[in-house]
Amino acid sequence: LISRISAGQPVRAVVQESATRKASEYLVPLVQAQLAAAKGVLVVVPTPVRVADLARELSEALPGEPINTLVSDDDPATRYSKFLGALTGRARVIVGTRSAGWAPIQNLGLVVLIDDHHTALAEPRSPYIHARELLVERATFENTAFVSLNAGPSVELAELVSSGWAAMVEPTQSRAEVPQVLASNQFRFEGAPWSRMPESVFAV
Repeated sequence: LISRISAGQPVRAVVQESATRKASEYLVPLVQAQLAAAKGVLVVVPTPVRVADLARELSEALPGEPINTLVSDDDPATRYSKFLGALTGRARVIVGTRSAGWAPIQNLGLVVLIDDHHTALAEPRSPYIHARELLVERATFENTAFVSLNAGPSVELAELVSSGWAAMVEPTQSRAEVPQVLASNQFRFEGAPWSRMPESVFAV
């Protein structure tokens, strides 16, 4: 995936995240590949909190590269300043919430959507555009790469895979990365390493 994106191919991928890895771990090599090719990157996430966390993680992984954030919580002057940063190409990496999908990014090479099933990505006002639909259309119109990161694909993303527009990328997990699931009757044994409740709570 990274090699194809580095080569400038407009790859469209629905990536299923591993349970033990952060979104930034997937993003960093993708962003580095785009920056090396003098391309811009747009990342859309559901909430301002996720924007701040992801921007901080990207800044730590990409020292010296400004990460521009676009959220509705900013005051008008700040939002306009960041808008100009994207428009003029001073900021090549944009991380924002739903409205960031409209950001005018110079030489855009990759759009990334995280957790597309989140309700905050759906515009509640007419024309009710979902960030997923916006980024799919933008990737198609501007001939850019599209990557979606989710714990599991939404119905809409599964349809994009089924139609052939995008490809599914599933993680290769080791046993240590797979979540451990314990049945409730295993909690009955007090003193056992997996015990979480006293035996008395199961007595009738």
